[in-house]
Amino acid sequence: MIPTSVSNPNGPRPIVAVCGALGKQGGAVIRALADDNVFSLRAITRKSKNAPAAEDLLALPNTVICQADYDDSKSLLEAFQGCYGVFAVTNYFEAGRNEEEQGRRIVDAAKACGVKHFVWSSSPDADGKVPIYHSKATVADYLKSSGVPYTTISVPTYYDSLFHLFQKTVDANRYRFTSPYPTNSPMPAVDISDFGASVAAIFLDPEEWTGKDLNPANERITPQKLVQDFQEAFSPEEGDAVTVDVLYNLTIEEFRALPSDTPELLGLKSNLDFFLENQDAWSTDLAKRLHPEIKTWKDYCIQRHDSMTNILDSMQALYFEGDQIIESVAAEDAHAPAEEVTTPDSVFPGGRGRSQSTIKVDIEIIEVSHEADIETTNERDEMEM
Repeated sequence: MIPTSVSNPNGPRPIVAVCGALGKQGGAVIRALADDNVFSLRAITRKSKNAPAAEDLLALPNTVICQADYDDSKSLLEAFQGCYGVFAVTNYFEAGRNEEEQGRRIVDAAKACGVKHFVWSSSPDADGKVPIYHSKATVADYLKSSGVPYTTISVPTYYDSLFHLFQKTVDANRYRFTSPYPTNSPMPAVDISDFGASVAAIFLDPEEWTGKDLNPANERITPQKLVQDFQEAFSPEEGDAVTVDVLYNLTIEEFRALPSDTPELLGLKSNLDFFLENQDAWSTDLAKRLHPEIKTWKDYCIQRHDSMTNILDSMQALYFEGDQIIESVAAEDAHAPAEEVTTPDSVFPGGRGRSQSTIKVDIEIIEVSHEADIETTNERDEMEM
């Protein structure tokens, strides 16, 4: 049942503006809201409504595309005019030191337009220890002091990102798992479509969720369980089972002793340290309250098997010298909450995705563009806006 504060049976549908609508988070949110078919939707993006990436959005019911820029207050005011709700997310790796200013500008525009419910994609307060969390947490504090009715929702690691920790080798049934995270320590993770459904649930029940800070996670899963479920999901019913070679098999103490320039950490050791020290910060019970049909990691692997296999094939990078394989690599950066690339996402939201991987065969360099994750677009500069 739609709360009376949202429903308006005798008037036009309330409008929700979704920032970063061409991105991973924004794209998931606007599709979930479109499926609920309660609100009129404004897909906010820097791109032209005629951009190829916008075609899928134009096919959604009750949806229009509106151009706006986080660095342009006037465009945000125009985008939010007449809106009941706003969902917003920013990108640390694009904005850098300007991320906090961008977030404040979005909040100010929402307040000026009389927005009744602002859902902010935030991060836990890590006391400044995790750079990609700090600005979002600071903006969350600013939002709370603004007087705009709000809900904050924090995003842990995406299932999509965990998947890219598995690298294909020359053997069709063999993979490498490259995460140095302690083998038996749980890490919070979320399916991006379930995240979108959770945000839709927040908008549909403002009486329940307004004024709250939410940290839902589909699962708190250890690297050991990641590998086990991946093997079971990818092994054929008949024939050879999939084998996963684990690059690291570390205790907590061994992980903490790793230098910050360890290649697989990619400068994001502070994020992993935060997950390790705050394993209860994200709640699976909350995720089920928001969206009872959440996927497990194994559900995700089974559902995405075919498309995931295609991506793994494209990521395979081999350097040959004669008949001997010298090296198998997949050149991918670590991310987050990122947003919107057709390329594989990096390990954390907001991270640095690449639009291409480099494959080395003999001396020739071949660039391969990843095309499989249709939920996202192939334009790097639109990652979260």
